[in-house]
Order: sequence, then structure tokens, then C-alpha cells
Amino acid sequence: MKGITGTAAVLLLVNVLQAGEVGPMNTFVANTPAVADEVNANFGEHTTQINDNNSRISANTAAIAATGLLGWSTLAVPRTTSPLTGTFVGEFVKIGDMGSYVKQQDASVLEIQYSGRICVGVIADDQVVFELRVDDTPSSAGPARTMLQYGEEGCLPSHPATITGIFDGLSAGSHTVSMWVRAESSGMAVGSTNALYNPADSSADHLVIKEFGTP
Repeated sequence: MKGITGTAAVLLLVNVLQAGEVGPMNTFVANTPAVADEVNANFGEHTTQINDNNSRISANTAAIAATGLLGWSTLAVPRTTSPLTGTFVGEFVKIGDMGSYVKQQDASVLEIQYSGRICVGVIADDQVVFELRVDDTPSSAGPARTMLQYGEEGCLPSHPATITGIFDGLSAGSHTVSMWVRAESSGMAVGSTNALYNPADSSADHLVIKEFGTP
């Protein structure tokens, strides 16, 4: 049986990584009791989508294994010196650039993983979503995201996070990885504030960038 070619592998990656979106969530109002069944339903929906994305990433790992590892780099992520102090609600806003990688081939695929810590000073919404992007553009092969729930605000301590994304369609040359954030709101007037990656209590945040293609 012939192996998967570089082009076929890229097409397989795109098909595999159409990750499921989180469905409609129960919303809660400040200063009113939360119903256990509704809270559990929210966690159940997130669990379903996390498991779905995990299976897709596992399938993707098998696909990229059929191609060659052209290069890789481990980059120390600089600490966020200025938190995103403005409020953010439904649209993604940029926290900062994290590092750059020089891609060897036009047709290759990048697998990028952030390992570190994140935090939000004030979460005034249902949850806050962090997203990895390359050249300020999200992955077209499924979102590279993680989230913090309402009640997980505060930066002392911050929260451990691992975000992995697949990025294709990038030309050869230098590309910059950045972190973005948005709040998923239930209609509250006040947005969330002070989003950080690699905050003050963290010192080992890093990116692992792997380039896969046809040798």
C-alpha cells in the first residue's frame, strides 16, 4: 500500500480538523442561584466538544506522521508586560505576539503548541476563549483554542494551558504566532478585562513549532 503523499495529507488534515463548535449554553444571572442540572449541562457540552476535538487531533497526528518532519523549533514565550486592560466581549482581540518561525516550504503544514499559563483578571461573561493565530489569522483546519469559565478569574495563581493548532496554506518564509482572546457573553453590559498569557507567576511558557511536508 502506498503512503500518503504530502498533498493528500494536507487535504486529509483539513477534512479531519473541522472541529465541533460548542452548542447553545445555559446562561446565568448575577446574584441568582445556579441550577445544578444547568451547570452540569454546560460542562457536559464542553466535554463533548473537547473529546471530539481530541479524536480529530489524534486522527491528524496519524496523517502528518505519513509525511516528513522538515523542521522544528522551541521558542521561549516572552512574558506579557502589559495586560489587555480594555474590555472585550464577542469579538477576538489581540493580546500580543509570541514568537516567529521561518517556514521552509509553501505546501508544508505547521503544528504549533503553546504550553504555559493564562489568566483573566475579571471574567464578567460565561467564559473567555483564548486562541492561537499565525500572522493574526486563525487556523482554517479547526480552532486552536482553550477557555476559562466564569468563576476562574484572577491571576494569582494563573491557570495552566496547552493549545495545539494546525496551520496550512502558509507560504515559505517567516510567520508570527500570536495570542487572541474573546468573551462569550450572555448579554451582560460589562465585558471581561485583563487577559494575560505567561503572567507574573510563570516563567517557562514556550511554543513548540513543527513543520511537516514532503522531504
